[in-house]
Amino acid sequence: MQRLLDETITTATIDTPPGEITREEVYTDLGFATQTPSNRPYVVVNMVMTLDGKVVIGGPGTTRLIGSRMDHYLMTRIEAQCDAVLFGATLLREDNPGYPWHDEARQARRVARGVRAEPLWAAVSTLGAFPTPPRMFEGGPDRTALFVSNATPPETLEVLASQTTVIARGEHEVPLDEMLHVFRHDLGVRTLCCLGGAALNARMLALGLVDEVFVTIAPKIQNGRGGVTMFEGVAFPADALAHLALKSVYAHESELYLRYRTT
Repeated sequence: MQRLLDETITTATIDTPPGEITREEVYTDLGFATQTPSNRPYVVVNMVMTLDGKVVIGGPGTTRLIGSRMDHYLMTRIEAQCDAVLFGATLLREDNPGYPWHDEARQARRVARGVRAEPLWAAVSTLGAFPTPPRMFEGGPDRTALFVSNATPPETLEVLASQTTVIARGEHEVPLDEMLHVFRHDLGVRTLCCLGGAALNARMLALGLVDEVFVTIAPKIQNGRGGVTMFEGVAFPADALAHLALKSVYAHESELYLRYRTT
């Protein structure tokens, strides 16, 4: 693993020249807990993409093939410093991740970092429609939550309520600012990691609700026309693009790990 840049450490007046480091030295203390806004959690987006910008490369379960084992490891280090993880409904349907059970040692490490002993896994879905119960709901109502709109059929709400904590907001679409207010004040979430999908990322960014973006650039090319990118929403005007500030760069076997702060 190579440290190429880490402004966060450098500004702390610690001598950290670029060079070889162990993976345990990366993202040791990201400082999320000290920057929580008063009305919502501190929000970070974490994604992996190919060199040609693709974040979706095939059917269900293929996203994990983009990044390396090192990318997967660093992803868990980011999540370990967040109270909650957020998924869009499409991502939940396609990749269907299971809730990550934590043993006592991992829970203790999380508490020492100032976050929930067991992470809250949450998703947002307009109508709460899933062909089968998402595997994350195996974590139960104390560890998982689902945000839906008030357009969700009552019979669907009844089924979902037996599997997870269901929170209904908005008439036809879940208002993301209200959702984050609930995270902060009702669920006690101070730090939130959003794993996409692209449409959810785009809505969050457009509303000014994203504080940092972590992106892994894998040394792989899918090729082909179109394809889903990190942010898929209404385009910003050419003279008003979203700007970000680079905070750190790490590398491992041609894979790059970038951290940006929104400005």
